[in-house]
Amino acid sequence: MASEPSPQTPLYSPMQVGCATALGAPIAGCWLMASNFRELGEPVAARRTLVWGGVFTVLALALAQFLPDGFPSTALPVAYTFVVYRLAKQHQGTAFEQHLAAGGRKHSFWRAAGIGVGFLAGLVGVIFAAIYFFPLAH
Repeated sequence: MASEPSPQTPLYSPMQVGCATALGAPIAGCWLMASNFRELGEPVAARRTLVWGGVFTVLALALAQFLPDGFPSTALPVAYTFVVYRLAKQHQGTAFEQHLAAGGRKHSFWRAAGIGVGFLAGLVGVIFAAIYFFPLAH
């Protein structure tokens, strides 16, 4: 079962998880959720969250390639951001609120946003490397 983190140990809020997801794909938000799970004494849930975050990120990138022309470009990111935010709220919202009520702290939004941007930069780098090293034949 989950343990209570020290009030000195900051956690990420579901909104911060959503922010990181919006900026850096599902893996970024799942990274923050995994950090919370580790602090809450749930290492198995942390690992599962990272694996699923990676899977959903790859699926989102693959799906984006098959969307029809004219499909709203923001629809997919809005959808996966909403899903990851709701998962964070469902699985960690109560623990986060209890943590705050016990005098606990939360990480800054700047940190969450920076992690999201860092994952975005990493994904862009991987995509450019893949295009460079594995060009598509025309």
